[in-house]
Amino acid sequence: MPAFHGSALHRRPPAVAALAAVACLLAVSRPAQAQNAVLQVNQSLLTAIRATAANPVAASREIAITEIAVYDAVNAASGLAYRPYAYTGGAVAGASAEAAALAAGYGVLVSLFPSQSSTLASNYTAQLGALGGGVSVTAGTTLGSSQATVMLGLRANDGASVSATPSNYFALHPANGDSSIYQHTPGNPAAPLASGWGNVSPFTLTSSSQFMPAAPPALGTAQYNADLLQVKDIGSDSSATRTAQQTDQARFWANGGGTATPAGQWVSFADGIATGKGLSTLESARMSAIIGAALGDAGVAAWEAKYAYNTARPITAIQQSPDAGIADPAWNSLWAAPNFPGYVSGHSTFSGAAASALAGFFGTDAVAFCADADPAAAGLVDNNGSTGWVNPADATECFNSFSEAAVASGMSRIYGGIHVMADNISGLTLGNQIGTQVVENFFIVPEPLSLSLLGFGVAGLAAVRRRKRAAR
Repeated sequence: MPAFHGSALHRRPPAVAALAAVACLLAVSRPAQAQNAVLQVNQSLLTAIRATAANPVAASREIAITEIAVYDAVNAASGLAYRPYAYTGGAVAGASAEAAALAAGYGVLVSLFPSQSSTLASNYTAQLGALGGGVSVTAGTTLGSSQATVMLGLRANDGASVSATPSNYFALHPANGDSSIYQHTPGNPAAPLASGWGNVSPFTLTSSSQFMPAAPPALGTAQYNADLLQVKDIGSDSSATRTAQQTDQARFWANGGGTATPAGQWVSFADGIATGKGLSTLESARMSAIIGAALGDAGVAAWEAKYAYNTARPITAIQQSPDAGIADPAWNSLWAAPNFPGYVSGHSTFSGAAASALAGFFGTDAVAFCADADPAAAGLVDNNGSTGWVNPADATECFNSFSEAAVASGMSRIYGGIHVMADNISGLTLGNQIGTQVVENFFIVPEPLSLSLLGFGVAGLAAVRRRKRAAR
């Protein structure tokens, strides 16, 4: 699994940047390849997330449900080469894996994104039609539709629908003059997002607190002060220290409303790599399920930690600091602070989970790739009222490894002034733990003696995974 070195302030040393540039050149010069059905579903998924301006945790759940349903359907149509998640039948001989993927994806997406039903139906009809007709396609669509229903039923009462934050949240969790406690932040009066998301049933974890991070540095400690001074310097809206490239890096990873969100950005990365490597439909489905489950659980685990520790965003901690060397009532961050607590960083947790999941799937962290920013990134408005790129070339990023990309994601939140280093490091660590356990325990080749037990599936372990956080 990848090792994260998140304390570096620079994206990559010059030598590494040169190698990444070569990888980018090779990537963009490769002839375009047709996407298989799994990747077509993923594109519809990301389009729906953008169109509905899904929040980051909702999007991570939608991704996980979709990817797992598609995986189970494709796996069943491909001879059950891997252990199923919720599928309980035998291999479906003669079923088209492509049709199974499209039908499973459509069945889930039209349920999760009803406002997008017309666009989804149009895409599905065209994509399915391209497969032609016949018994194989019919068997695949029946299989996929059935598995969509199974997966949606499995998640129907997972706690997501009752995760909203109570209206009296701040009365229940008063700061009482403590600048390290989360409070409403300037420019973002919205209620805290989904304080109950830690109660959502995980997809693979035994509980949302399975890998609960240790407490963050306490107010007034040397590490706490050092972290604040760092972000105060490099993350302010008027920073003289932050480079133009770092400013663009903050935009590349901003993932605000109308983008694919942090989780969706990694799905997009994975799709590009899968297309470039020519992964089969089955291997694309397995890759997508691994990263999808890791991202779904990253949202649950990160939000459990966020609301357990309830730490302030840098703008509050700096403006209200009791330390004269830190306090600045006029300080502002480059990007507006999101409406939820700081520790741990969601971006870092999503990125750590995705990076370790992809490293596990490919058998190495050292996969070089290039990726474009989300189409909506250029239009996001920072606290200076700016849109667009300082250097348009920064709208494409190249990395030598998954972990390098994850570190860049985490650092972007410091450049944006909305997280401190402790949020980042603990988030990367948490995500890495989540991704690693997904790779090691789910979507794997079944042991020979357990082939007769495949029908039990992961759904049979649902009672073990489900947990409701004790009321605090």
